[in-house]
Amino acid sequence: MTNKTSAEPSISKSQFIRDHLHLTPRETIAKAKAQGIILTPAVVYSTRSETKKKVEHKASHSADNMQTAFEDAELRARIIRYGTQEVRRLLDAMDRGE
Repeated sequence: MTNKTSAEPSISKSQFIRDHLHLTPRETIAKAKAQGIILTPAVVYSTRSETKKKVEHKASHSADNMQTAFEDAELRARIIRYGTQEVRRLLDAMDRGE
């Protein structure tokens, strides 16, 4: 068992890469090496790719949520404009396939 008495908190390789996305992979590897972290180009490219996918996934879900909120607001506005009785009549007609 080794005792770590370093004053600096350890950081994962993936977190180091995410913290330096503004650098090129080569620059990221060099900076990590200067801090005693050993990275390979494959690890850098893989981590950057996974990070990009997560960011794009979150963005697409955010857009979906905004669209749903817009549609809900639009439905409420139409109910107010036409009245609940008329909307119920239209929905019943749709259920019957008319």
